[in-house]
Amino acid sequence: MGMTATATITRTLDTYPGETRIDHLWSITIDGERIAELWVEIATGEILNVWTHEDHRGQGHATALYQQAASEIDIFHAPVSHRTDDGNRFAERVGGLVMPDCNTCCANLYADEDGDQW
Repeated sequence: MGMTATATITRTLDTYPGETRIDHLWSITIDGERIAELWVEIATGEILNVWTHEDHRGQGHATALYQQAASEIDIFHAPVSHRTDDGNRFAERVGGLVMPDCNTCCANLYADEDGDQW
């Protein structure tokens, strides 16, 4: 008879790889191995990234992280124009609040060095 592994959800503050700011990180560990993560920007509550190890996908881990995070703070899915296909499917599956349409980072998405937009 095999043992059942226990999944643990924890919330920490950490630096997302490649960034310098500190963000919220909810993660699930099983037997000391991190198998899923949900990153949320502290300033806006926007979900930055959701990841589940390929061996553990389809088992509800990302949904559990979303539900835990949403029970603790207001979190928001990225605007549709900022989502990947996977991100869009995740947002549709779990529901929840969505960030308003972006008018800051996208306002100059196609600006040249003189500030002319195209």
